[in-house]
Amino acid sequence: MITPSLQSSRSALSPEPGTPGESEGSVRFHGRNISHLPAEVVPCITRYLSMSEVLVLGQVCRDLRSNLQVCGVITDIWNYLSLPKNKKRSVHRLVTGNRPLIDHLRNNPVRYCKSFPIQHSPAIYIKYASHFREQMIRASSVTLVSSGSIDVLKDFYSCKLNNQHNCLIQDNYDSKQLYIWTNQKNGSWQKEGKIGYKKNFFEYSQHGADILFVDGREDGKNLLSIVKRNELGMWNVTQKLYLNDIIPPPEMYRIVQIHLAENQRVMFCEVARFDFKNGEVLIFAVDAGGRWLKKGMFQLYDDEITFQFRFSQDCCHAAVFSRTIIFFVSRQDDESWMKTGEIKSEPHILLTRHKSNLEFSADDHHFVAWGEKIRVRFRNRTLRRDIQVIVASRDDHGHWSEVKRINRTCIPTSQQPSPYTRFSLDGNHLFVCINNELIILSQREGQWVLSSNLLEPWDGSRCKIWTTMDPSLFMVGSDEIAWIYGIGVSGVWNKQHEFSCLPHMFFPKISSDGDTAVCLQGEAWQIDMRSRTDRWQLVLWCRRHPDQWIKQEIDIPATWAEFSPDGSLVALASGCDLILLGLNEERQWQEKGRQQFDHRIERLCFSPCGRSVRVNIQKEECDVVAFWQVVPQEWQDDN
Repeated sequence: MITPSLQSSRSALSPEPGTPGESEGSVRFHGRNISHLPAEVVPCITRYLSMSEVLVLGQVCRDLRSNLQVCGVITDIWNYLSLPKNKKRSVHRLVTGNRPLIDHLRNNPVRYCKSFPIQHSPAIYIKYASHFREQMIRASSVTLVSSGSIDVLKDFYSCKLNNQHNCLIQDNYDSKQLYIWTNQKNGSWQKEGKIGYKKNFFEYSQHGADILFVDGREDGKNLLSIVKRNELGMWNVTQKLYLNDIIPPPEMYRIVQIHLAENQRVMFCEVARFDFKNGEVLIFAVDAGGRWLKKGMFQLYDDEITFQFRFSQDCCHAAVFSRTIIFFVSRQDDESWMKTGEIKSEPHILLTRHKSNLEFSADDHHFVAWGEKIRVRFRNRTLRRDIQVIVASRDDHGHWSEVKRINRTCIPTSQQPSPYTRFSLDGNHLFVCINNELIILSQREGQWVLSSNLLEPWDGSRCKIWTTMDPSLFMVGSDEIAWIYGIGVSGVWNKQHEFSCLPHMFFPKISSDGDTAVCLQGEAWQIDMRSRTDRWQLVLWCRRHPDQWIKQEIDIPATWAEFSPDGSLVALASGCDLILLGLNEERQWQEKGRQQFDHRIERLCFSPCGRSVRVNIQKEECDVVAFWQVVPQEWQDDN
């Protein structure tokens, strides 16, 4: 019998520290004849092992490693574990619990083993994504295959698509009914369930594929109903959480909002007293048996009832913020949640309510928030705008505290941009835009220090920052001009490229790999997009070397552009046409697919896995949400 065991010290079979196969405990396999196992038995063994344990198994002897390589296990796992930490986390979040994606991986034309273990699915997805990108580049054309559409009536429904693009909720708030649509194995969408609720449904705080939280009352008691989807596609209430059993006296409280973490295993529930004196945040988590249990609670004292929540990427920390204060809560070793930090802004400055500008770094060790306040100086009757950016970090004991604060004061104007902050994906750099100032902070010996302070002619335009998988590159821009910056071996940030854009069109965008930027250029005066499209054009800037960007003009009018997650496709909304641009083997962009609709396209986006496009079409009586699978022509011919 072969059994893996964890050792307190490293064994000869364990990977060296810092290698992709490193795990928290060293793994050793017992069994003298393990190297003589038949080749067909090896894949069966790997089904019961984690990815790190499979790598250790491959180090027992050459014959065993060869058997693992023949079945493709070692190579796939090594490629996945060799990725940067933030990339591994994003892939793990994408694949975990994503039933349609796993079904697709088991049945796609690459012919993966249909019985690969669920714990290896992130590694299989990386192989699939790499193969898919190669197929997209080699394919001369791309076919768009319809996978269903959903009509959303404007006057009676709201529509929410989850983060994984495999579950859509329609809320008929007049009849208080939820209609649940899910993505099937064949790519079509089917209405699988209908759930009624008594009070509220917090649709924009939930994004799970197989679970929903519904607020209601039963027998005069406030409760949370937990609705889950089973393997047969049926949605049922599986658990009820009564406030009577959690908060005494329950009749004094009402549920204000619910926020579900992206891993779907932690939920924050904010409740408030009817007398508005204070509120509570209840923290629930899933136990080993799948039951939701209370794991923490803390009180809120503020003159504002509704708070906002932001989870870290690993879902082990959360920031709870109101107008003047930020609480940090973290998961402990015993699965409970406790308050681990508190930061207050200056009395007259209010923290922003825009969650896009409050975020954790990719390594979950840092957090940034900003606030502002317009003040009147009565002596000279002038207005002043005070801006404050707060940076917090977590120490070795898990406590969060403020480590950096940036204050600016200026005269407010009608076109003045709001502050904008963004971490690099490795968490080592923080980019801050304040007015016409771009500030870059970098990590040095555990401290945030000023790396660069750059001034640019913003002309009062809006500001946005794009980071890429390459942490040495980022793009900053407005609706008129954009700059691409890179850091050299000397640690100094330099401008690599600058390009102008048409004002009031879509923002310029950069691909996730940092190799292509897209914008609109042309004559900006008196633009009428419907009748004078000849005066502007779509431009793609392609990076050939770190400091060389080549311009490629595309003769296609567009009102919306979106990169695929891997950067190999660009989806364009051009009036009533959906157009796909793709890279060829010479790394040039060309049109590879087109689909025409009867009505104008308002918005589009790729699914997280990049194999489908969601299109929003506006009609007079309803909005149509249509889904289209992206299929390279070669794949279609093989089938």
